[in-house]
Amino acid sequence: MRARELRGRTVLDVSTARELCRVEAVVLDPDSASVVAFRVTGDSPVLPMRDVVAVGADAVTVEGADALHQPESLAESRAVQGGIDALDHLVLSEDGSELGRVVDVEIEPDGAVRTIVLEHQDLPGDRLLGIGDYALVVRSG
Repeated sequence: MRARELRGRTVLDVSTARELCRVEAVVLDPDSASVVAFRVTGDSPVLPMRDVVAVGADAVTVEGADALHQPESLAESRAVQGGIDALDHLVLSEDGSELGRVVDVEIEPDGAVRTIVLEHQDLPGDRLLGIGDYALVVRSG
């Protein structure tokens, strides 16, 4: 799946068949090079990956509205408070070289970042070192 395709996707409570919110962005954790949550619309702006039943073509499904919560981890806090979204972010190597901008992020079903797609190149997801309000930083090489 691709991060860009997830923007705007409905989050559906399978127990009530009710739309809870919509996905705004993926929350990346550089330490695990994976998506750990989704930033979503509404008063409870975080949906952790551990609480996702499935990511389907038309909806992200959960078992109950209690899956949504306030930021708990550093990655969640940064994504929500800073409005951080990897898409369209500047990418710098750890040596400070500009590599381009993020066009998309390819994500494995388990949430692992497979590929960081830039305008003119693709980078393996395991090169992800950090993400902030200024840039996404990757290992050199």
